[in-house]
Amino acid sequence: MRWRVEFQKPADVVTYDETNAPIETWETVSTRWAEVKALSAGERVAAQSLQAEVTHQITLRSGFDVLPTYRIKLGTKILNIVSVVPDIDRTTITAVQVIGET
Repeated sequence: MRWRVEFQKPADVVTYDETNAPIETWETVSTRWAEVKALSAGERVAAQSLQAEVTHQITLRSGFDVLPTYRIKLGTKILNIVSVVPDIDRTTITAVQVIGET
């Protein structure tokens, strides 16, 4: 586990811009060490059954309940969670990188 990742959830408080439109804000729930694997083109094709182009697989030790409504911040990259597969000693997450956010 060599990457430090932040798990974020939508903020409970809604903020608004100058035109009174709501701004989506996020708050960090937990920061964890994880193994992060960027998927190759072949692995992405195999994962297409998830209905989104999966770009990353994240594995972390158990002990933290990851919800599909969370997102992952990996450095400056934002990843939306596609699926969460908990196991006895680890949790595997598949995620898709948000286009336009690096």
